[in-house]
Amino acid sequence: MRYYLAEDSGAVTTDFVVLTAAIVGFGRAAFAIVSDGVNSSSNAVADDLAAIEPGENVAFLSPLELLQRNATAMNDTQIANAYSRRLDADEFSDGRLRNNHRRWSNIAADPGHANHARSADMVAINAAALAERGLEPHSGY
Repeated sequence: MRYYLAEDSGAVTTDFVVLTAAIVGFGRAAFAIVSDGVNSSSNAVADDLAAIEPGENVAFLSPLELLQRNATAMNDTQIANAYSRRLDADEFSDGRLRNNHRRWSNIAADPGHANHARSADMVAINAAALAERGLEPHSGY
């Protein structure tokens, strides 16, 4: 390795340039792949921060209060009922909760679905219940 790094004649220098160009190319490709997700996440955070009133302390809001604050189609009572049902392991087993989250995520992603606001609320409720119960959602959707 020392010999390779110390060598500065023709072919070795060309190899180094090609290797460096490949590394830069892979870095740019990785950035292109990740940048859309980072942009959408940062926009979501910016929107949430913009919704906070000056002087309001949101650090102590419960997951239910956060759901109720961000809901677009459901009222506070509907959200509280749906959230508490999903926290009840007797009513929603781990598998049923994960399947319910996947189902609503697929509905929210369907451009032909009639009520995207309600499906977005249901995705948020299921995601909050998964987090509260320490579960990961299904992958691949």
